[in-house]
Amino acid sequence: MAAKLQIHTPYVLQTLPRPLDGPDRPGRYHAGEVFGQKHGCKRRKRTELAVAVDGVAVYIYDVLSSQAATSYLVSPQSVFTCAPYSLRWRPASSKTTTRYTYVSLSTNKSSSVSAQREIKLFKEETSGAGTTMAAPVSRALHCDAPIIHIFASSPRHSPINVTGGESPNNDLFAVAADGTILCLNGETLEERWQTAPSALSKELLTSSKTGLHVDFAQLTSAADVVDGMFGGRSELFGVFQEPIHREGFNPDFLVVITSQGSSHSRHLHLLALPSEREARQTNDERLISVFVAPFPAEAGQTQFQLDVRSGTLQSLSGGAIATYGFNNGIPRLENKLQLPERWVFYAIGRVFAWDQQSQGSKTSRLVCRLPESNVLNYLVDAGHLSTSNIKSAFKHEVREADEVDDFLGEEVPTLLAQVDPTMELLVGYISGTQLGPTELVASIKLLLRSLGLFEDSFKFLQARLTESGEQGHDHENEAVNRALDRAEEELEITEHYLGGHRTRGLGVAFSKLGACPAGATVRSLRRLFRVEEIIGLMNVLRAELIKDGWTTRYLDRTSADQDEIDAPPDGSIQLIADLMSRCIDSVGLAGWMASDTMLAGSRNQEDSADFFSQFQAEVSVALEGVMEAVRLQGALAETVSYARRARKAYVESTKGKAVSMHLTEELPLGLKTDSRISAERVRSGGEIVPRSSRQIGHFVGKKRGVYSVQRISEETLLGGGGAAAVRQGR
Repeated sequence: MAAKLQIHTPYVLQTLPRPLDGPDRPGRYHAGEVFGQKHGCKRRKRTELAVAVDGVAVYIYDVLSSQAATSYLVSPQSVFTCAPYSLRWRPASSKTTTRYTYVSLSTNKSSSVSAQREIKLFKEETSGAGTTMAAPVSRALHCDAPIIHIFASSPRHSPINVTGGESPNNDLFAVAADGTILCLNGETLEERWQTAPSALSKELLTSSKTGLHVDFAQLTSAADVVDGMFGGRSELFGVFQEPIHREGFNPDFLVVITSQGSSHSRHLHLLALPSEREARQTNDERLISVFVAPFPAEAGQTQFQLDVRSGTLQSLSGGAIATYGFNNGIPRLENKLQLPERWVFYAIGRVFAWDQQSQGSKTSRLVCRLPESNVLNYLVDAGHLSTSNIKSAFKHEVREADEVDDFLGEEVPTLLAQVDPTMELLVGYISGTQLGPTELVASIKLLLRSLGLFEDSFKFLQARLTESGEQGHDHENEAVNRALDRAEEELEITEHYLGGHRTRGLGVAFSKLGACPAGATVRSLRRLFRVEEIIGLMNVLRAELIKDGWTTRYLDRTSADQDEIDAPPDGSIQLIADLMSRCIDSVGLAGWMASDTMLAGSRNQEDSADFFSQFQAEVSVALEGVMEAVRLQGALAETVSYARRARKAYVESTKGKAVSMHLTEELPLGLKTDSRISAERVRSGGEIVPRSSRQIGHFVGKKRGVYSVQRISEETLLGGGGAAAVRQGR
């Protein structure tokens, strides 16, 4: 099915400078997110991007304005070890904003053999008077492995600075590749505490706990972890003395995925990072291991992306995207999407070829070199013949071609129809491949033409337009009879194919085309269809409207009602109406006027109005049927609702009883359901005794409202016939 999500064409935001190569690796780019926070509010992502270029600088770009907001230079010997982290803080007492940008550097100096690792803070304040740049703050790190992730914690509520709010008062967490975690002061970069890699490996069940490597780390809140990964079960986190709540006690959590090279295993860790007050509740523990679970290991380098709130983890490894869900914190594989690899491109390059149409022509066309090969059938059935895959297989050839997407969208369906005239290959291509509007419109045109619904009727129309005025009425009547015979033959051919695979392919193509953007569909129809062909397509949609029974009155019984298995879905009317609207838009006002002029000049003035009058009548009848269904639904809604409530009340009243009670009387239509008063009661000792008529009347009277009239049957009171009216007033 064609995707409803529209991915816009990428554009150049800014041209980045070339990074400087390091002594042991080429220069790289590192991109990170930018966050903004106001005092007393939640932290949110900004439409900015922080990009670190090795040996050059750190740039912060505004995506909306496509301009660089600020930049911070670094020495040419500096190499960034991870993506930067930038926070824009705005206090509540003033309009001055402060930007904190943290980077992790590895600097190679000529006097030192090993590289010096450090964390650097770039701080600048912006006010009405201008921008003030503070001196960068650096802190050397004493760890064996490079830093691969840095995060800023949520603001800490310090007793010293409770109401000021001039600084975010947060901590900076740095995660090294070997599992070392450091906590630094967000303003001065002074080290608060540091944990060894054993804090992660001690919870593992493997025999060998060496060679630990951190593959992924992400900072989040405890409330998001509880809701997204544990289904709201906060009782699993009993390490804290107070319950976790989004608006109350909500410490920071660190989600870490580690791997061990020796055992080829991965684990998911949940680590709590409490503040000073929260750490005192847990015996001054700075890092608390809350949960550890095994994670499915995949060969090769793996990239991860985690959405904590939805509880979804995606991994990219070996050309495949895997999606995991969480069941009480345990990751479970939900689905896996294999990305097309080089062998698919190789197969496309072997089956197809890019040739020239004629000598000296610059227009290229796609040809099939192996039409009877099973490889072609595999590419069609597996859905690999998408436009993007063909462009990747012929990436050198398509560089010189114009409008490659439209060209391939027209060529591939035509080529498949030439290879297999029965259209089975084309139907498989429509069903199994993700297609755009151009491919779908071209496929629909081929299927309709194979059914003979396009050519003959319009050839006859052209013949009638070119008739000379000297021909008599006999020749004209003979031509009309021949046209009717051809129309009858076309109808027989169409009915013959309606139960086959071509009709199934048309249905799939119509469904996918309805999900495509309307503007792209209209442009494809204008480019690939003539005006008379679009009118023919509208006639096919009108036939579907009649065949599905939408032009029949709702209360009239038809043959379609007798076969409930082949009944059309309720959404088909919306699809047909949407496609008809796109066909009308694609013809345009000028096209309709030209078509009307051609029909009016065919010596039969009624032909020009027949199409529009019939079309208007069918649409009016379909609309009338829909309105009848809506009115019928409104009339029966109250009755259906009462029946559902009555059934539910009856089921609840019979719970725990061995004998079922059947009511022979018709239930009244109303908005309230009365529960029947039992003729027996249970005494305190468990003895079952019958109720007296007075007790039953008493309970009936308690259920009545003020100044209400109720008719009580004598069968209920005396066990006999007749009826008595009892008037109660309170």
